[in-house]
Amino acid sequence: MANYSSPAEEVVENKLGDLPLGENSIEDVENLEPATSNALQASTQSSDQSSSIKLLSAIEELPPIPGQETEVGNDSLLSDGSMQVDLEMVIQAVYLHFPLIRAAQASRGIAAGDTQSARGAFDHKLASGSENQALGFYENYRQELYVKRDTYWGGEVFGGYRIGRGNFEPWYLERQTNAGGEFKSGVVVPLAQNRWIDANRAELWRAQLERRRVEPAIQAEIIASILDAKVAYWMWIAAAENRTVVDNLLDFALERNSALKRQVETGDRAEIELVDNQRLIVSRESKLIEANRKLQQSSIKLALYLRSADGAPLIPDEDWMPGGFPDTISLIDHSVDEDIVVAQQNRPETRELDLQRRQLNVDLQQAENLCLPEVNGALIASQDVGQATSFKKDKSEFELTAAMFVDVPLERNKALGKIRATRSKIAQVTAKRQYTADKISTEVRYTRTALRAAYERVGKIKESADLAVRMELAEQKAFELGASTLLNVNLREQQAADAAAELVAARFDYFVALAEYQASLGFSDSLVSENKDQEAAEEIEIPALPNMN
Repeated sequence: MANYSSPAEEVVENKLGDLPLGENSIEDVENLEPATSNALQASTQSSDQSSSIKLLSAIEELPPIPGQETEVGNDSLLSDGSMQVDLEMVIQAVYLHFPLIRAAQASRGIAAGDTQSARGAFDHKLASGSENQALGFYENYRQELYVKRDTYWGGEVFGGYRIGRGNFEPWYLERQTNAGGEFKSGVVVPLAQNRWIDANRAELWRAQLERRRVEPAIQAEIIASILDAKVAYWMWIAAAENRTVVDNLLDFALERNSALKRQVETGDRAEIELVDNQRLIVSRESKLIEANRKLQQSSIKLALYLRSADGAPLIPDEDWMPGGFPDTISLIDHSVDEDIVVAQQNRPETRELDLQRRQLNVDLQQAENLCLPEVNGALIASQDVGQATSFKKDKSEFELTAAMFVDVPLERNKALGKIRATRSKIAQVTAKRQYTADKISTEVRYTRTALRAAYERVGKIKESADLAVRMELAEQKAFELGASTLLNVNLREQQAADAAAELVAARFDYFVALAEYQASLGFSDSLVSENKDQEAAEEIEIPALPNMN
């Protein structure tokens, strides 16, 4: 499920608090005012204030009341007809077209084929034979045709027709039939070994259980793939906002450069300040190149999950950006014990191990079955038809034969060895089942803790970013009064931008933590119910077998 060291190496790259702004900063800019850029052209004062307004817009939202749900848009088309990629679109693309999920779903066909193959043990079989003794003192001809079938209750039924004509040895007169041949049918019933279970039924039951066992494996792949897709999606959003922050900083420097040129020409500013601002422009242009690279790479990675109708990877265009992170975030409002109960019920790992243990129980029953003596009862009926071949008419009467066959294993090493090995395998699966249940509980606690910390961190960073913007505004006023320098203004501007970028990084951490929390509960959004319904539809019934110890 969740990766508890880091979601991905790229996520580590985007931990912005410890890295320079130009390489790894991000900003939430969905609330930027369109008129801001016009105000920047008026003077250095308006330029500095506008930069503060842009950065402040990314941090003015406060955390909502706990219990509110995070809202994600579901519309894929904007009013102008262009595409908008939201998280639901990515999830649906993963579910419908992601190759790893399709590969996992192909195991359904494999399991269904194995089940059909196992049912072949109970197919009707046509058997025939022809024996002709054409030369010799005794010349005779024998033909036979039978249909037989192994039954689901362990025995065998058969019925057929044979005809024997010619001159037979006196000691083989049972091979001779009346002129019309002989009809024969019979049944063989196991009384001890193979009564409750045999090789045919054991193979069929294992195949039926395997057909059910692939569903949890498919569900596990869906959960893991959707988790990876969510991380890639939020990384794409974060990279776009990171590029916007760097782009805004470059715009600030460019617009300030025009104002500084006028002030240098009028003698209000020293020329060295204009040179310093030009240095900032070049530096931020290089940082913008790096931010564009990260956005392009995140788009390419998202294309692994976002796919077209024919399943081909679809690299999202920048115009498809939905507008940044959702504004609302929330805390979970139920207890950890409730989450653990839900996770234990939903997580596919435990269900897969339970089905594997049921398969091993079938193997154990079959092994214990081999320890029993093989006692089979048979009842055979036959009737010759047509003209009698002997004056005694000994073939014309209806015949009914009852028989008993006993085969007792002595050392029983094969059966005892299988019992010992199978019980050890069951012990292994039981231990794995216990560990898996403990691991699920731990993962739920872990992801809940991460989600709460990410939520609280967003609130603190919003407060910190607000303070950084206030410091920037104060420094701008001092600069306007001649009590500060461009260097100090740039530092405060950079600090405010870094704070906004750190806020976006915190939001990214929150939504990744939310995705990992949902995965720890065994949720893959709306797709879970569909797979559970499919699994329920394929429920099979295996008779309870008696204890053969």
